[in-house]
Amino acid sequence: MENFSLQEGALRVFLALVCGIVVGYEREVKNHPAGLRTHQLVCVGACLFALLQVKLNIDVTTMGANVPSYGNVVKVDAVRILAQVISSIGFLGAGSIIVTKNTVTGLTTAATLWSVAALGLTIGTGHYEIAGIVFLALFFIMHISLHLFQANVKRRVTIQYYDAAVTKAWLNQYFADRKIVVFTMTLDYQRSATGELLYTDTYGLRLPKDLPYDVFMADLATLATIAEVNFTDYPV
Repeated sequence: MENFSLQEGALRVFLALVCGIVVGYEREVKNHPAGLRTHQLVCVGACLFALLQVKLNIDVTTMGANVPSYGNVVKVDAVRILAQVISSIGFLGAGSIIVTKNTVTGLTTAATLWSVAALGLTIGTGHYEIAGIVFLALFFIMHISLHLFQANVKRRVTIQYYDAAVTKAWLNQYFADRKIVVFTMTLDYQRSATGELLYTDTYGLRLPKDLPYDVFMADLATLATIAEVNFTDYPV
């Protein structure tokens, strides 16, 4: 049976905290609801439950060894608490997923919460080698892999314009000519201060690798009927 000490427990909690910070930082800088603190809490909390499971296993085993008559009376399920953590983290992940008419966002945040919970359980049970490998994989996924394909990242572009007929025709032709892939589109309009109809189109799109976003923005600015253009990373 594992030799468990307060120092060992503190080390595991500290490692879980560090892992939660590293994974949660990427979500924080992208302004997702489940950011730095949430990932720290999930990872440390999962680690705590794992430590509790380990301690209970040790206590029951020690009790059975010291008092043989308890062997058939006092028992512990070696993975009961861990299983409950795995299932309950789904509720927290589901809370970060936002479904609208045209888009589903928050899936990546839900996946990171699930992953850091598993990482916390792995650290809490003392499997440092596996935890180290998984941590490196998560670090690569969250901080490195996206930059390898940065030129082809999905973005959300919001275009405000007047004269719907002229502008829509120009945009459709431009998207087709430049081979811009549109995943989602929402339409809205309102009256401007002058009484004109101001239209707002929000696109979830991916530009081809030979079309930088600064060129894309400059091209849109050439059309006089377009009043404003904004873009951000597509929330995933």
